[in-house]
Amino acid sequence: RGALAPLRRRAWHDALAAGVLARELARPRQVAADEAFTCGLLHDFGRVLAIECLERIGRGTRSPPRMPARFWTAVVEQHHLRLGAILAERWGLPEIILESMTLHHADEPERARFPRMLEVVVICDRMVRLLDEQASVRAEDVETIRALSEQDTEALVRGVEVVPGLVAAFERETPAGEETYLEPPPPPQASPARSGLRLRVGRASYAVTGFAPHQLVLSGEQPLTEGTLLEVALDEPGAAPFHARVTLCWQEAGRHGIMLMPFGLGGQALLRWQGLTGGARS
Repeated sequence: RGALAPLRRRAWHDALAAGVLARELARPRQVAADEAFTCGLLHDFGRVLAIECLERIGRGTRSPPRMPARFWTAVVEQHHLRLGAILAERWGLPEIILESMTLHHADEPERARFPRMLEVVVICDRMVRLLDEQASVRAEDVETIRALSEQDTEALVRGVEVVPGLVAAFERETPAGEETYLEPPPPPQASPARSGLRLRVGRASYAVTGFAPHQLVLSGEQPLTEGTLLEVALDEPGAAPFHARVTLCWQEAGRHGIMLMPFGLGGQALLRWQGLTGGARS
């Protein structure tokens, strides 16, 4: 909840994803898996604090400004390392977690006292960015992050397969009508989809009206909460479900337009997505 709720959701999505990926990568590297999960989970916790600070500042003003999400995100990124360090000190967190929170953007991680753990966190932080930017992550994408062994790559690919279901399991509905500091972006430009294509989200069915890069546009009677990660499927018998994040929801002619970005696609779901988009790379 909160005036920057979509940013808060994204921070928690990324934290869970980083924790899972760090746990998987720790195993072939013979690093303690439970510690790696904790370091991955908390390494960007300064983002959560920064969002809370911005909301508190906004509540103290007469008319808080509405700004694009990219503006608030830039402010959060500017301050999250320092706020993470403050939190780690006040909570008395172990140094291995402190380094993960404060040095994961450092150019020379070997300066750390726990360089092997820090390298795991750095790699997983970059993996999470890939998951945020594109609908699927393949082995060749993993290999572009850093020189990794075959075992490292296989571990990260396994982690990507686990992440969407785990993150979606933590979702909760956000009450409608809450104040927001986010300036609504204009409805997206998209290529039209073939007639009759529908997507099911929970018990509701939505018409697929178009495709944009890595995303699809829906139209339906029920709104979906921006930022949530949900299980969806084509509204036809035997369709394989996949997970997608709600990136935008707006009203149009008495209905709701919705932009979805598939998240962590793999297997049959990825093949189906490529078929829907004419084989374009997701």
